[in-house]
Amino acid sequence: MTLRESTCLDLEAGEVRVAVQTSGISPGTESRCFAGKQPGAPAEGFIPGYQCVGQVSESRSALYREGDLLFCSGTGRSVLPRMWGGHTSEAVVHESKAFRLPEHAPLQTAALAKLAAIARHGLRMAAVRPGERVAVTGLGPVGFFSAAILLMRGAHPVGFDVSARRCALFEALGGRAVLVDPAAPLNDQIAAALAPDVVIDATGVPSLLNALIQSGPELPWGETLRPGLRLVVQGSYPADVVFDYDTAFTREVTLMFPRDNTPNDVRDVLAWMCDGRLRLPEGAVAAVQPEAAQTVYETLREDSCLARVFEW
Repeated sequence: MTLRESTCLDLEAGEVRVAVQTSGISPGTESRCFAGKQPGAPAEGFIPGYQCVGQVSESRSALYREGDLLFCSGTGRSVLPRMWGGHTSEAVVHESKAFRLPEHAPLQTAALAKLAAIARHGLRMAAVRPGERVAVTGLGPVGFFSAAILLMRGAHPVGFDVSARRCALFEALGGRAVLVDPAAPLNDQIAAALAPDVVIDATGVPSLLNALIQSGPELPWGETLRPGLRLVVQGSYPADVVFDYDTAFTREVTLMFPRDNTPNDVRDVLAWMCDGRLRLPEGAVAAVQPEAAQTVYETLREDSCLARVFEW
C-alpha cells in the first residue's frame, strides 16, 4: 500500500470539499479488498475505507458551509478507483451523503460511525427484547459496538474474544466478557456463560458458524412453540460460508444477514457518540499516520487493539 497524489476535482452543485482529519479502518472489509476477494474490487490502485470525518473547506451546498464538521463515507468522486474512498486527505461529497457533527464531537470515535451503524442495523434486525440473553462473538469494532449498544440500552450481553485486551476493554465499559480458549469448542464456552437467545457473530471466521448454531437449544417436539436461536451474521467473510443443515434444522435457527446500514442508523450512532451515551474506553482506538498503512494492514488480523484510525 502506498500514498498517491490525486487531482483536485472542481465541485459540482450540491457538493462540498472536506479536509479529512480522521478516517477509520474497517479490518474485515478492507482486508478482503486487498486480498482481491471483494466483488468489484480493482486489482490495485484504489482508495479503500468508508468512514471519515473532517471540515468543509469549500462548499457549493445550501446545507453546509466552510468550517462545518461532517461525517461521510468517503469521497464520492475521484480520478482514482474507490473502494469506497474513505482514506483520503480530501473528499468531494454530495450534501445528501454527509452528516453534520457538533464542534465537540469525539473525532476518533465518530470516524468509526459506519461500523457502529452496521452494528446498530444488525441489532434492529434481531429485535432483541428486554431480558433476552445475547452472546456477541468477536469484539472487533462491529462486535464491540454491538455489545456496547446493547449495554447502553439496558441489555446484558456477554462478549467472547480470543484477545484478553479486547475483553478487558469491554469490561471497562461495565460489560461481561469471556476470554475464548481456541482449543476448546466455542459452543461449550458459550453454554458455560449463558443460554443465548441471540448470537451476534462478528468474527469473520466461517468455521465457527457450526459451533455458534450448536449453542442454540435443541427444541422438543410437541405443541409448545419455543423460539429457536437467532444468529445474526455480522462478520466479514472472505469466501462462502458452510454450515450443517441438520444442526440448524433441529434447533429451528433463524439466520440473519444484515446488509450494511441505513442513514438513520448513522444518525443514531453519531447522536449517541456526541452526547456520550455510546463511547469507547480509553486506549481502545490507536491513531496512526497514513505513511504507516503498509504495516498497519499487514498486522490487522493479529492486532489486539479495538480499532485503528488514520490521522491526516
